[in-house]
Amino acid sequence: MSFSSEAKNELCRLSPRPCCRRAECYGLLLFGRGFSPAGVSLATANRGVARRAAQFAAEVTGAVMEVLPPRPRRSGPGVYTARAPPPPPAGRGGG
Repeated sequence: MSFSSEAKNELCRLSPRPCCRRAECYGLLLFGRGFSPAGVSLATANRGVARRAAQFAAEVTGAVMEVLPPRPRRSGPGVYTARAPPPPPAGRGGG
């Protein structure tokens, strides 16, 4: 296991204060893969990081994120994806 993987696994075992959870959640999602009004997703080779991002997103924002199994790659480990499912389409007209 690489030093980077060991460090990420060790960080995932920590339980930060709520203010630090918010900051970590924002950082993971902002720099993870996609961060836009259309959706948020994180791609990582580390399962613990993907699960932590999904957990923190739920705790901090109430958003439900799904963690998808690794996608195979030509080189290196597969990539886990944590993503918020797209919001339902807005209805037309009034109700």
